[in-house]
Amino acid sequence: MINDEMVVEYLTQAGFWKNENLYFLGQLAKPFWKKILGLFFFGAIAGLSEGSLVIINKNGDGIAVLPVKMASFEAKLMPVLKSSYFIANADIIEIKITKNSAQNRIDFVTNTKGKFSIAVEDSNPHIDRHEQNFNKFLALYPVKEM
Repeated sequence: MINDEMVVEYLTQAGFWKNENLYFLGQLAKPFWKKILGLFFFGAIAGLSEGSLVIINKNGDGIAVLPVKMASFEAKLMPVLKSSYFIANADIIEIKITKNSAQNRIDFVTNTKGKFSIAVEDSNPHIDRHEQNFNKFLALYPVKEM
């Protein structure tokens, strides 16, 4: 579980805590063929690489992506600061959201990081304010219902 104070601390450490913060937890979506190759060549653990869970923080300046990993033998998520990045509003070309009953998908197209996708659940018990902030994020962009 990550409480609000921990999120503020993690995002501040990474330099991503600004005004108007909307943070929630997601998972970087890998293309299906990469998952299959990983399972075939490296076993089941390859489908879950370190940093695949991310805290997304939308603020007035852009969108921060902060990977987190489970701390060993603790029910605590810890930031992976070296893998974090920030995408300024000017670098965002498009954000598409596909919403369905199982999981939501956010597709980002940017000038600096290319294309990437994040899978997000409507609610998540691992982070405070996830559902509230994710719903506010959804209100900012067009959502395609599936």
